[in-house]
Amino acid sequence: MIKRIIYILISIFFALLFSKSIFAEPQELSSFLENLEGEKGTVSLSLQDCIFFALKNNLDVAATRLVPQIKETEIIKAKSDFDPTATLDISADKSETHTTSSTTTGTFDSVQKNYDFNAGLKQKFLTGGDYDLAFKNNRLETNRLPASQSPNPAYTSSLTFTLTQPLLKDFGIEVNRADILIAKNNKNISLEELREEVINTVTKTEKAYWELVFALENLKVKGLSLKRAEDLLETNKARMKAGTVSQLEVLAAEAEVASRKQEVIIAQKMLSDTQDNLKIVTNLIQDPKLWNFDIIPLDKPPLEAREIDLVESVRTAFEKRPDYQKEKIDLKNKDIKIKVAKNERLPTLDLKGSFGLNGLDRHYNDAFDEMSKGEYESWSAGLSFEYPLGNRGARSKYKKRLLEKEKALIDFKNLEQKIIIQVREAVRGTNTDYKRVAAAETVRRLRERKLSAEEERFKEGLTTTHDILEYQEDLAKSQSGYLRSIIDYNKSLIDLEKAKGTVLERENILFEEEK
Repeated sequence: MIKRIIYILISIFFALLFSKSIFAEPQELSSFLENLEGEKGTVSLSLQDCIFFALKNNLDVAATRLVPQIKETEIIKAKSDFDPTATLDISADKSETHTTSSTTTGTFDSVQKNYDFNAGLKQKFLTGGDYDLAFKNNRLETNRLPASQSPNPAYTSSLTFTLTQPLLKDFGIEVNRADILIAKNNKNISLEELREEVINTVTKTEKAYWELVFALENLKVKGLSLKRAEDLLETNKARMKAGTVSQLEVLAAEAEVASRKQEVIIAQKMLSDTQDNLKIVTNLIQDPKLWNFDIIPLDKPPLEAREIDLVESVRTAFEKRPDYQKEKIDLKNKDIKIKVAKNERLPTLDLKGSFGLNGLDRHYNDAFDEMSKGEYESWSAGLSFEYPLGNRGARSKYKKRLLEKEKALIDFKNLEQKIIIQVREAVRGTNTDYKRVAAAETVRRLRERKLSAEEERFKEGLTTTHDILEYQEDLAKSQSGYLRSIIDYNKSLIDLEKAKGTVLERENILFEEEK
């Protein structure tokens, strides 16, 4: 029941890995860790458990996972260029001067008070144009003019709508949405980088796990080999006492026992190294409680024949590989930048127009009513032209964008060739390693039979200790070789999935966008 709960939790994790879910440890291991006191012990983990912890604890994955969220903010920022902007301006000023007048003799003090209350709304269009709606109000009070010449104080109120639309440079939806499109593409690139990081993490975890399986089984093989030598030593000691073999036979067996003990020690070190490597890959090494604990792998490496279509594998790689998809998206960005640079070579030709309503009176309400009635209008229309002579800046930028695209195409073609080579090597390696398994199994089986036959001859005194020890050593090597071939085959399958870019699909790891 507990194991079933573990796998359910792991499945939920893989389904929600890149959404806003909370990471949850497998229940069995979580409760196990709570009870650890730091003593020597073991903890059993499946391959799925190790992948879970690798993705949960890996700092590179955690850091890369934040990049798409950062890129999302850049999309919003690019879109904000087309948000409307409200303005409000309130000001007051007073001016006092000592001046002369043409209508009177002598000098007098001139006082002028000015009050402004202005509001507006402006926004940029996707076509490149923009509008500006301005509502302006002013109160002017002065002693400079006779009261009969102008309202004093004078209130003015106006509402003006101004429209500007580029006709050449900066014209067009595609040009003005360029920053938004590039920001969206950059987010997609960051998602592909996240996929790539997850693929690398899962691949490293699987390889580390199978290496641990090999190290553990190889230690068993070395232990059995040592046991055979020890049994032979005891047999020779008994025969020497009986006078049927010489002391030389005993010494040969003792020397081999010592040699195989060294092999066991080396195999134990290999096991410890692979234990630590898996702890590092899964970041379990961060938990001090697990430093002295041995990981016992629950899964055995599967051994099944795979029908591999080279052409289909290459096609899949071009569809799934994150590095290939990143380059394709980057080429789209290059095309967008080329279109923008091409547009920037054009001269500036803007159509401008405005229309306004005005009001003037001694009282603000009357001035506002006068403006509202539309009795006093103002308008303007015209074209504005600007072109830098030579236009070298825009021309050089356009040429730079073209060269960048040309370089990107070369890199893209180079990547295609690398992918084909990597897939071919992975397919060839997988097929070769599977054949190695069959050959290694045959060698192991034959050497088992040869050792069994030689042991029968040894009982009859027809062979020597040296021969038996050689056959034992050959059997141990064939057993290790058989285990090595199975592990290499599974690692080749991992490399093949990585070369094809299908590691996530095989492990059922989904991104939020894929649901």
